[in-house]
Amino acid sequence: MMDNPKVYVVQVTFPSLEDAQSVSSALLNRHWVACAQHCSNVQSMFFWKNQVEKELECVVTYKTTESFLPRLMTYVEAHHPYDTPECLYWPVTGGNTEYLDWVIASTEGLVGS
Repeated sequence: MMDNPKVYVVQVTFPSLEDAQSVSSALLNRHWVACAQHCSNVQSMFFWKNQVEKELECVVTYKTTESFLPRLMTYVEAHHPYDTPECLYWPVTGGNTEYLDWVIASTEGLVGS
């Protein structure tokens, strides 16, 4: 695997596929993420304002590197329709070496140009 950047997985929920695609397109066009996987019609249940809520949401999984993580988080928070969006991330500690190299190369603008 290439030295330097660590790969991260980021999970964000959106109220609709359209909202998810809008943010994902912007992140991909900036090369801040290597890919975005959308999973629509996920039934979410959560405690909000003293009651249990149920919503159909779209869960997006992004792959990025440590250097783009702050920009990604700032962009999502600024362009997300929720007041308090779910935006969680964790480092990838292992995986297919070629795939991890591709994530790094994609965010560094070394592929797909």
